[in-house]
Amino acid sequence: MHRFTSIVVFSLLIFTTISLSQPPGDHPGGRARGGERPAIGEVIGRVLDASSENPIPYANIVLYSGRDSSNVTGTATDSRGYFDMSEIKLGRYFVTISFMGYETETIRGIGLGPRGLKSDLGDILLSPTALMLEGAEVQIDKPLVMFKIDKKVINVSRDIASKSGTAVDALENAPSVEVDIDGNVALRGSSSFTVMIDGRPSILDPNDALQTIPASTIEDIEIITNPSAKFDPDGVAGIINVLLKKQKLRGISGIVNGNLGMYDTYGGDFLINLKKKNYSLNFGVDLNQRFRPGTNESRNRTTSDGVDYHVNSEGESDHGGKHNSIRAGIEYEITPRDRLTLGLSVGQRSRKYSSDLDFTQWQEPGGPVSEHSSESQTERSGDSYSMNLDYLRDFKEEGHRLTGHFSFDNRGGDEESTAKLFDTDGNLISGKISTEDGPGIRMRIKADYSLPLNKDAKFEAGLQSRLGTSEDITNQLEYDPATGLYEELTEFNHKTDYIRDIHSLYTQYANEIGKLGFQGGLRGEYAYRKIETGVTNATFSIDRVDMFPTAHFSYHLTDRNQLMVSYARRIDRPRGWYLEPFETWTDDYNVRVGNPDLKPEYIDSYELGFQTFRNRNSLSTELYYRKTNNKIERVRSVYSENVTLHSTENVGTDYAMGAELMLKVDPAQWWNLSLTYNVYDYKVEGELNGVDFSNESSNWGLRMNNDFRIGELTRIQLSGSYRGPTASAQGSESERYSSNLAIKREIIPKKLSATLQIRDIVGSSGHEHISEGVDFYNYRFREHKSPSVSLSVSYNFNNYESERRRSGGSGDDMGDEDF
Repeated sequence: MHRFTSIVVFSLLIFTTISLSQPPGDHPGGRARGGERPAIGEVIGRVLDASSENPIPYANIVLYSGRDSSNVTGTATDSRGYFDMSEIKLGRYFVTISFMGYETETIRGIGLGPRGLKSDLGDILLSPTALMLEGAEVQIDKPLVMFKIDKKVINVSRDIASKSGTAVDALENAPSVEVDIDGNVALRGSSSFTVMIDGRPSILDPNDALQTIPASTIEDIEIITNPSAKFDPDGVAGIINVLLKKQKLRGISGIVNGNLGMYDTYGGDFLINLKKKNYSLNFGVDLNQRFRPGTNESRNRTTSDGVDYHVNSEGESDHGGKHNSIRAGIEYEITPRDRLTLGLSVGQRSRKYSSDLDFTQWQEPGGPVSEHSSESQTERSGDSYSMNLDYLRDFKEEGHRLTGHFSFDNRGGDEESTAKLFDTDGNLISGKISTEDGPGIRMRIKADYSLPLNKDAKFEAGLQSRLGTSEDITNQLEYDPATGLYEELTEFNHKTDYIRDIHSLYTQYANEIGKLGFQGGLRGEYAYRKIETGVTNATFSIDRVDMFPTAHFSYHLTDRNQLMVSYARRIDRPRGWYLEPFETWTDDYNVRVGNPDLKPEYIDSYELGFQTFRNRNSLSTELYYRKTNNKIERVRSVYSENVTLHSTENVGTDYAMGAELMLKVDPAQWWNLSLTYNVYDYKVEGELNGVDFSNESSNWGLRMNNDFRIGELTRIQLSGSYRGPTASAQGSESERYSSNLAIKREIIPKKLSATLQIRDIVGSSGHEHISEGVDFYNYRFREHKSPSVSLSVSYNFNNYESERRRSGGSGDDMGDEDF
């Protein structure tokens, strides 16, 4: 009944909002009234990248007289790719659109007359160009990283070093992002962020989602650290949006990739696209396996009743997994203003961590030294399938748009952990098996409405419902040396049911006054969550309304220099085992318990940025400050001798204040260099059970990427990164650095290519982690085997029908007008 009521209310709100927002007449805002018309004309349009359809900011627009080709006026596109040339006398004209690295586009036959004072050139698509240098053709490509007002865009198709990897490998070269030795991603020092795929939130945990997407299937990755009110406010650090490859030009095309590497790594994928006049189809398959073996070392001490208990271990480990998926989609243009899109995907994933370790155990004072060995393995696997349906309605006025979205996701989640201990003679002396089955279902229903009030002002509003249910069933077995069998421990068998529904309403207004642009928004969310566990017969629920304001400002100092300021309030809601109120043993030395009373984290995020461009060189700087209330920390404590208890608590407040410097230069026509420097202070303040948890650290990191083009057919990419030591509430991590090399050779230009990749060239990616408290100390060191070498091959085929410009207005309609 709760679900049915929510959907009915949501549907009524959609129709009410659309009805109230619809302007009188066919043309909203900005129109002359009473038949009055200005005495001068106007030319408008938008410039987009032909392959990705992303806006191209700061493109040069020049208007020429059709009579004598004299220069009449000019402008540059704004951050969204739009341009507007007004105060133009009536007559015939042509316009050129250019930007470094793209072919120049010329549009002729533009007429301004009494019956057509405004010429809308619609969307103008620019394609990458090639320059001739001393008789050789040098391809000018999109930069690896592009900086925009509200986001950073990583052009993954340009990153040959991650060709055979996953989205995680592509993010290693991304500003604001850190990737640790196990492939865990942090955005500005936080592991809490939202992962979206083509603008839709993934049903998987962020790191699992990124690990399962092959880099060869990705076009771009967008990093949005201060999203507007239009986006979900979940996640401390923001949003990572993965945009998959799609073909935008008419015809049939496809790409086939294959890769083979060391350490049992291999994979392949293909994508086929068919685009006709009013519909397009796409179908893709990927199968990938990747493992990273390494070495582990740990030293653990717990103190109880004045006795120190020590357990040291060292040995080998293997970390990786498999992922297979099939996806298909169809986009149908019902009318020139109505479009329907259906997408389907089916996937299977498996991630595994295993280790073989030798242990030494003793106590102080006194006590003998004992030795034993262990074999452990944790595997998480499951099937998933999803369906999404999108509708888009473009009204007559440019930018006046209504979109609707429905998605359904089903995720299976099976986890099994096995830990075995053997004596020095190889006899099994102890063993534990823990299992967890957790299917989950999510539905999302949303509508977004955009209404331009004039050429600079825009009103947006939207509604959304997120409905989710999941079930976790945990079981545990323990080895009995007397029988040689694993016996079920019923006291550790649990069943937990989750319901989480979130209903949202947002509105935002944007405008530009001279050189000043601003956008303000407010999002309200009603969250209902219920957790039922049969162990304690307890129910834990949340019934709450939260408000999330956002504000963005930009100021154009010149056409090539821009200042930006933004604020966003966000939330991080705990889920998964963080909330399970019972004990789960992961091995003989570690046990975890969740906390259903955890409060969500509330984040206030501020940013100040500056961008400047000169030819193909750019400089972007950002200052940021982030405050997190109700900070959630994974806490360690002593459970018993040699056993550590892992739990979660709200420990207080943390602060992060820092600066990012991002520089892109072309020292030569054949050399592109990008440099990212990040420095920040981190501080956490709080206490737990009367113990002060406060800690702070100064952190910095440096990332450099060199892209060399050798002749017409060869590219070399050399990258390196360094991250300094950092701290958390209960510990610290050491510095780490790594370097990668990739060489790409075009065998058949634009068709067949091969790429050789060498990761962690000098074997320097290992790092240390220390956790300590009043009665415990833990030291860990992990290092992957290196270098890791792989070879990938890519084949493209296409049969395009040229579709360079899509006119949204009457650019050529006035060709026969007589003045």
